[in-house]
Amino acid sequence: MNGYSYRVYLRKNGNTCGAYSAMAELTVLPRPNVPATVTLVQCEDDLDGLSDFNLTEKENLISANAANETFTYFSTQGRR
Repeated sequence: MNGYSYRVYLRKNGNTCGAYSAMAELTVLPRPNVPATVTLVQCEDDLDGLSDFNLTEKENLISANAANETFTYFSTQGRR
């Protein structure tokens, strides 16, 4: 299914108006190639138990195709 485009419309469950969205295009892209295990090491140098970690510097370790992918990071887990 990689690279295929589909025309879709959305409907919200419990929608009392019975309204649907306008047509939209859904494109299915290939999943990133992520290694099974990635080891990242960060030194904590002031003994407060905290250390900033810049994941953007390690994207090439996280994905084999990092140069062609967009990474997004969040400070909280958020809702699922």
